[in-house]
Amino acid sequence: MESTKPWTVLAHRTSRYNPESNRNNSNNNNEDSYDSNDDLDSELVDKPIISVSNSSENYKIDENEKKMKRNSSSSKNLSAIFGEEEQNIRGKKNLSPVDQVSKRKRKLSINFGSSPKPGKTNKKKKKSGLAMSQDVIDVTNNKNNNNNNNNEENPVTEEEQAEIYISEYDLTQVWGVPDCNSTIIVEDKTKPFDVKAATCSKLIERLTLSELDHVSHEGYLKVFFMTYRSFVDSRTLFKKLEERYMGPPDIPIEQQIEDESVCKVKNSVCRVLVFWFNNHFRDFGTDNELTKSLKQFIIKIKEIPQHKDNLTNYLDKMVEKKLGKGTYKSIFESMVMDNPPTPVLPKDWNTSFLDLDELEIARQLTISESHLYAEIKPEELQDLAWSKAKLKHRAPNVLGMIDKFNQYSVKFSTLIVSIPKIKQRRKVVEKFIRIAEHLMGMNSFNMVMAIMSGFGNSAIYRLKHTFGSLSKKAMESSSRIQDQLSQNQSYKTYRELLSTVSPPCIPFLGVYLTDLTFVEEGNTDKINDLINFKKRQLEYDVIVQVLKYQSATYNLKMVPRFLNIIKRMKSLDEKSMYQLSLQIEPRNSKKKDVK
Repeated sequence: MESTKPWTVLAHRTSRYNPESNRNNSNNNNEDSYDSNDDLDSELVDKPIISVSNSSENYKIDENEKKMKRNSSSSKNLSAIFGEEEQNIRGKKNLSPVDQVSKRKRKLSINFGSSPKPGKTNKKKKKSGLAMSQDVIDVTNNKNNNNNNNNEENPVTEEEQAEIYISEYDLTQVWGVPDCNSTIIVEDKTKPFDVKAATCSKLIERLTLSELDHVSHEGYLKVFFMTYRSFVDSRTLFKKLEERYMGPPDIPIEQQIEDESVCKVKNSVCRVLVFWFNNHFRDFGTDNELTKSLKQFIIKIKEIPQHKDNLTNYLDKMVEKKLGKGTYKSIFESMVMDNPPTPVLPKDWNTSFLDLDELEIARQLTISESHLYAEIKPEELQDLAWSKAKLKHRAPNVLGMIDKFNQYSVKFSTLIVSIPKIKQRRKVVEKFIRIAEHLMGMNSFNMVMAIMSGFGNSAIYRLKHTFGSLSKKAMESSSRIQDQLSQNQSYKTYRELLSTVSPPCIPFLGVYLTDLTFVEEGNTDKINDLINFKKRQLEYDVIVQVLKYQSATYNLKMVPRFLNIIKRMKSLDEKSMYQLSLQIEPRNSKKKDVK
């Protein structure tokens, strides 16, 4: 018989080597830091003459000469810097970086800063929108002067231009921030949703691109909303989506209906909210403030002039319909029974576990655990929350299933070693095997593993005379179950079995906690200060397997009084159990010597 150890230990193995994450971690530059004292005075942007300090001499460069030098470094279209979507919205074409700054400054209502008052110094302050610092102009002009003869051979790339100005953006904005390695890394540029890493705002912006590839965008939505709680809270996410809907700050809201690209983004925001509300309703149903914000948002946008093909009314009707059904209730509480089987109850409630019906024991173990399983939230399975003291509050249901698993496993083991006579002990073991068979038939795999884990306890596993006296049928059944749940090849047989079952089902949680441990320890949270979205995709692949059976419930009736009999069973510690085991079957004892 294969020794099966408690599965809680399995979630702490050594992580797999991930060369990709090691390469990514080799360069952690902070792209967001800058000094507000370097900000360019707004007056300097508007004046035709720009004073540039170079060593001890001052030079005055004519505005036309400045443009020529700027254009000589690169005359490429800036769509790659500011994003093709932003170019379409604002109608910008082939503007030099300085002209781009000047134009954006005139169009956006942005405080570029003013000359400090006498006796006061500028405080460090993060700015929203684009603001070029004097240092940026100095560095860029010096670079152009030094390489003026080599511009045709070594032109400044679009990404380099974007990197020059990226520190002047507020990277929390969801409009107008350029796509570059400091904001988003896409592994394949022909696949906009194949995101490797990005800022939080860029991940949110990508949810609502105006031009969407349906299949890949749906996959991106699923991964994002299953894992977003590890890098942003629900209320902040909603606020960012609202900002995205309100459009670019440099285009008045009344004029946005004339811009097709902006209208497409607005519709994308509505689709995203519909997806979020329908597929993760628990976020709204358990957060009154979030629901209130959604209602207020719908009221506000209905008062704004809308494009003829807008989805505002669709969003409104969907929310009204779902909220009209009442507040959120857990799947377990809202479950409607459809003629559940009549429980097999004992005649005397003072009876012991040994006198309880085996099928009803399996039913009660299953229905009690299904309550916890149905309530597991995605965030409980992220960041190893169940194993970290500071994060355990995030994983109440996962911890509940772990505790129930361990408690029942110990109780079952304690009961076996507490029976002194081998014939009675054999009957108890056979009873547990029959219970396990019923549990397998109900796809209640977590409780099956609790029983098998009890058999794998060192105090039980050594009872060779007890297991040797089992009936042929019991031994074959036990062997078959252990083969199906074997740890070999990372539970290969069990995973294949699980892929063929029909719900309802309670999967063995230990397998997936182990998988999530490998993902967590083998991949960093950040890549060059950007959120590692590839890691979230790996987490999603595991989490979706854990939660895929939550929507299907067991048509069984819980009998708390029946469960109380199981809960009253005695539990011993490992040392005490082993001492009893030695007493009932001494070391090197022969079968004839065991009573």
